[in-house]
Amino acid sequence: DNFRGMLELLIQKGVHDEQDSPQALQINEILEEELALLHHDLFFKHQVKVQKDLAAPLPLLKGHYAELSQGFSNLIQNALEAMEGSPRKELTILTRARGDLLQVSVKDTGCGVPEEIQPNLFQPFFTSKGGKHPGLGLYIARRLFSPYGATFQVSSQPGETIMEVSFPVGGASAGKA
Repeated sequence: DNFRGMLELLIQKGVHDEQDSPQALQINEILEEELALLHHDLFFKHQVKVQKDLAAPLPLLKGHYAELSQGFSNLIQNALEAMEGSPRKELTILTRARGDLLQVSVKDTGCGVPEEIQPNLFQPFFTSKGGKHPGLGLYIARRLFSPYGATFQVSSQPGETIMEVSFPVGGASAGKA
């Protein structure tokens, strides 16, 4: 399992920004940047309708930009992959502050995730999408977000999957120091 070991090392060591101390980050800005980066992807640009419901103002999240950026990129990419064969391709990004939680939801109109395989979604190399998808996106997102105390909730049916990530923003120790 040499590949898994290398992957773990990259996740643990290689994702910090050049400045090693956590920064106060605006989640909405990170999500907007991730969506902007996708405009070179022809599938995304020409076939996917994007809806954004970004609450403002949101509390800042103390952390490392590269970790959060990569984690959200993986969640969005996962949603896009789920919609590849769907007649309706709508990606919805929603942010909310609820009590001491900062919530980010990524909703797609893809194939859905059968309930019996939902417990496996965050396992490395697990995919329900077939051979060309390595099954690492959700695993890496969870590994990147776990130091922030993030929790994941999945709700899915054919034609709609919602992946919600909640970050504590109160006195939580966010990020790896």
